Amino acid sequence: MTEAGSAVGPFRAIELPFDVVCDDHELAALVGQTFRHCAETVVPVARLAVSVADDQVQLRFDDDHRTCAPSAALQTVVSMVNFHASQRRRVDLPLLHAGAVADERGWAILMPGRSGSGKSTLVATLLTTGNHDYLADELVAVISAAEVAGYPKALTLKAGSWDGITIDRPDRTAGAAFRNTVDYVDPTVFGDCAVQPQAAAGFVVFPTFASGEATTVDALSPGQALLQLCESAYLPLTAQAFHVLAELAARLPAIGVRYGSTRAIHDVIDHVSELAVPQPYDVEPMPMEDPNMSGVQIGDEYVTFDTSTGALQLLG
Repeated sequence: MTEAGSAVGPFRAIELPFDVVCDDHELAALVGQTFRHCAETVVPVARLAVSVADDQVQLRFDDDHRTCAPSAALQTVVSMVNFHASQRRRVDLPLLHAGAVADERGWAILMPGRSGSGKSTLVATLLTTGNHDYLADELVAVISAAEVAGYPKALTLKAGSWDGITIDRPDRTAGAAFRNTVDYVDPTVFGDCAVQPQAAAGFVVFPTFASGEATTVDALSPGQALLQLCESAYLPLTAQAFHVLAELAARLPAIGVRYGSTRAIHDVIDHVSELAVPQPYDVEPMPMEDPNMSGVQIGDEYVTFDTSTGALQLLG
């Protein structure tokens, strides 16, 4: 596979500066649009090479070689970039599977959750209000207990997500051969928002979508929030990353929301955002005899973490 065609970039995905070379101008344009808010004036250290034939697309990112149908090309590009960006993240700081926006105070609202929990749809809904700026829709890097960094690629929205969003689905004519049912949508399509590279951590919402159900809200203790943050980590946690998440959980208010409509959860998030004020608990390391074990005390709760298995336990 040769590297010939249009070059787009450079971009930065988390901590990875990269560019893309594609021999199809239409696909190259789609890739450029998808990552345009990640553009950086840096020297790329990695390159994604994409070659389009009649019935298949070949992709190479370092030693990672993949082949896909043309209709899956853009989705495969995004998947490869996400994977390689996560692999080159500092292991002592956690990477969360989460969406995030910044409220009017500049505080980040973190929305961790598994695939299908509605993170991207929630982010899009909040952007339509004009009161929030965009940080990320699926990956958030925790810099410290007080700050997070976004990954402002285009929002990833499945076809069914548009039912809960108040704007029309954008035209998909351009580059139609390289799209499937997933849309990659520029955040500014949803309203008058800015794109923020990072923000002060404000509070955490753990969403669970349950179609048709009434909205329920549960306040979470720091220990409960820590468990869910750890479960939302994009990569296996190290002991150092666990302690960073413990500091984050001890500092930020956190709620769990089970919802059946984006309108309802939007109102909840706006209300909580107005009231939320970080009030840190003390975090004390627990002495552990097993070198594979880490533990913290937050208030009257104790959380242990087994680095060899990933097992977590909340006591107290």
